[in-house]
Amino acid sequence: MQSISVPSVTFNWRIGLTWMAGAFVAWVIGIYFFFGIGWGLAEALKRTIGTPLADTMSFIVAGLVFGAILGVSAWVVFQRWASSLRAWVVLSAVGFGVGASALAGVEALMHNDIFPIGGAAVIGLALSTAQWMLLRRMPQAGWWIVANTIGVALAFWCAFTFGGEGREGIALLSSGAAYAVITAVAAMGIFSGADSTEEHVVN
Repeated sequence: MQSISVPSVTFNWRIGLTWMAGAFVAWVIGIYFFFGIGWGLAEALKRTIGTPLADTMSFIVAGLVFGAILGVSAWVVFQRWASSLRAWVVLSAVGFGVGASALAGVEALMHNDIFPIGGAAVIGLALSTAQWMLLRRMPQAGWWIVANTIGVALAFWCAFTFGGEGREGIALLSSGAAYAVITAVAAMGIFSGADSTEEHVVN
């Protein structure tokens, strides 16, 4: 009987654990500022430009800040392969901002709130696609888009589901854990077997 060999998958646990820690901290800080900046700016702008436009603009600005924070976290872990801090911050901020803009536009047209699951998936897709541009030379980099889209959607779902008065800490921690764990799996897979001798740097 002919045997069938199944290729094994080797995960880079060092990168996975490093990413998980950094992503957790970045997400908790980012989502705190996301809602804080978003709501605070919206309230300030409503007096001058009206509620719909104020909500949209504040959502986009908050998204840019959130994306930049996630970009710094990604650079800390992935700088060996994509070494430009500016590129990570700019692309992550733009990706998150574009996703927030698209979401705001869709909600305005539909006159309906599709946040958090559907809207978060839109943001995650835009963010991960922008970051993929820096990882595209790595094998299996496409999984970064899949994992980030799911991770962002699930993280926002946790924030909305477990949030509420007196439960802010639970919402923050569960949201950060969801994003960190899911995206860490992708990071370990993409950089499986990676070492300092590999040349995949994108500046």
